[in-house]
Amino acid sequence: MNQSSRETLVEARDVVVDFGGRRGSGSKRAVAEVSLTIRRGETLGLVGESGSGKSTLGRALIGLQPATSGEIVFDGVSMTTAPRGERRDARRRMQMVFQDPYASLNPRMQLEAIVSEPIVAHRLATGGEVRSRVRDLLRQVGLDPDWSKRFPRELSGGQQQRVAIARALASEPDFIVCDEPTSALDVSVQAQMLHLLKSMREQRTLTYLFVSHNLAVVRRMSHRIAVMYAGTLVEIGSRDEFFASPLHPYTRRLLAAVPGNHQQIDPELTHAPGPLPAPGETPDTNSCPFWSRCPLYEQLGAPERCRTEKPELGAIDAGHAVACHFVEAAALQTQGEVR
Repeated sequence: MNQSSRETLVEARDVVVDFGGRRGSGSKRAVAEVSLTIRRGETLGLVGESGSGKSTLGRALIGLQPATSGEIVFDGVSMTTAPRGERRDARRRMQMVFQDPYASLNPRMQLEAIVSEPIVAHRLATGGEVRSRVRDLLRQVGLDPDWSKRFPRELSGGQQQRVAIARALASEPDFIVCDEPTSALDVSVQAQMLHLLKSMREQRTLTYLFVSHNLAVVRRMSHRIAVMYAGTLVEIGSRDEFFASPLHPYTRRLLAAVPGNHQQIDPELTHAPGPLPAPGETPDTNSCPFWSRCPLYEQLGAPERCRTEKPELGAIDAGHAVACHFVEAAALQTQGEVR
């Protein structure tokens, strides 16, 4: 195994996820040939508007949503072709924290039963050791261990999310998909939850896929950021590159929509742009998925290539890749040389 393989924990190779039957007979493509890697110990932020396929990709990576095609590799184990026992052991090491904590917790179960489920299912402890582990996990996430006999309805939203995090940690995972884990919480509670997730990452050397539409939260949590549009990845790079040098026209539009940030991204904008028109059906044709909404397309005189050839996610420099046929023009625009 080479050095790059040792550094990579999760890899998606041309992953496709379709909903609603066979492709071509009423199905909808939610994820369209996405390839990415997530390194050990890092947080990869995944951003994009609602319906872009972010959550579906996250679920597919940990096996909650079957991929229609493509391959997912976890720590060198193919989740498609490896023996069943290897895949089962790998799945224990992958968990998810959902957006709505109350909906993700069984209201009829006490906290002890909720948190102990992964421990029992994966045979990580038996008898009194299970209860001891549950109490320790509740303590680690900032809850009173004596609350183990309470029900989710007796807790606040922030406390419920702490229980959800404790449950995710119970199976001793290496990789956690955080799907909008703070969006349902008050702002003050959001800060506490982000601090908890960062602390757990450092203490346990966890790897996160952090799905969110909140760019401020993503900036605080992520080492790298990937941008998803209509089921495809259009840009991926370091956190600093994402905020300082966005290249894809869609990435620029996302950042310009942040209050107070629009003139920094595009000095010609006197007001923050409104929301983009709905993208409609996720495209799977040989075209750029963003061409019909792309301001650069109009500025360059409506080049035919955008409508007839799908751009590849190509490297611009080390660690920064963009899916755009005219990335040089996009770079000049970022530098303020194209208006």
